[in-house]
Amino acid sequence: MDAEVSQLKADRRRYWNLYLDKAVAKHDFELVDTRLKVTTRKREALKKKLQALVLNQKAANDDLKIAKADLKRIAETKKSIEELGKKIASLEVQLKDARLQLSYCTLKSPITGRAAKKYVSVGDVVGPGTPVYALVDPKDIFILVLLEETKLKGVGPGCPAEIKIDALPGEEYEGVVDKILPTSAAKFALVPRDISAGEFTKVVQRIPVKVKITKGNISKLVVGMGGEIEIKRKKR
Repeated sequence: MDAEVSQLKADRRRYWNLYLDKAVAKHDFELVDTRLKVTTRKREALKKKLQALVLNQKAANDDLKIAKADLKRIAETKKSIEELGKKIASLEVQLKDARLQLSYCTLKSPITGRAAKKYVSVGDVVGPGTPVYALVDPKDIFILVLLEETKLKGVGPGCPAEIKIDALPGEEYEGVVDKILPTSAAKFALVPRDISAGEFTKVVQRIPVKVKITKGNISKLVVGMGGEIEIKRKKR
């Protein structure tokens, strides 16, 4: 394009001189002059376009460098994330093991009740099967009557009973016979009678009778309380 412009400038000077010498018409000179102006404008436009392309290329190169740096940082970040993932997985395993170990230190009661007796103290080491607490289930409190065997006649499951507790004189309780246990109280005593030597004195045995409480404030009762009970016998 520069060579073409240079040639057109030379042609313009030549045609201008020829025009002055009246060797060519003015129209011929104007054609060359117009071609020079048009070509010059095209060259300037191309130069501007080239400059813009150079700037765009430079910007693209800069963006490429930034992108490469970003890719490098992304790769490093990805590697760090993978390492952190491995650490997290390891910590989760340790946490799971710690929770398991902690669960061994927690005793869960099979019922929701009240602690009646504690068998161990803080710092004691216990093994499997070692009693720690004696629990009382408030939903399963009952009256155990040691009824003389001679008074069992007419007493059976379903018989109503009126109960008076010595420690709660103002409270009224009612119950019903649940069952009569199949052995006497003496049979499982801590020191049962030994009659194997032939020595025997007849003693009226007491038979445990379980009475369920059907009416009254059970929350005030404490295991081991004494009282009086009146059982209404069944009519024969």
